Amino acid sequence: MDADGRLLKILCLHGYRQNADLFREKTGAFRKVLKKFSRLIYVSAPNTVPPLNSADGKDSESVDKRGWWFSAEDNSYRPDEPTECCKGYQESLDVIVKTFQEE
Repeated sequence: MDADGRLLKILCLHGYRQNADLFREKTGAFRKVLKKFSRLIYVSAPNTVPPLNSADGKDSESVDKRGWWFSAEDNSYRPDEPTECCKGYQESLDVIVKTFQEE
């Protein structure tokens, strides 16, 4: 809490192929520890990540997977490859700015 007794707000940004709901579920114990002192604010990235295909060619995922930006024009993210591409990055910044303004 701050000096006025207000809860500290913490912005929580999920990882690649996650979303705000999945991240919130994964941080349940962490939320419980901090609930007297803070309010965790979960935000989903604006960019939908293409599904991974299984060996039979069918979509193996049914959950809404998100990413903050892509490192390639084909909407993929390859952290081990250098790139100048940052597709979706500005849209992600816009979501974060909007969250700060609203919260």
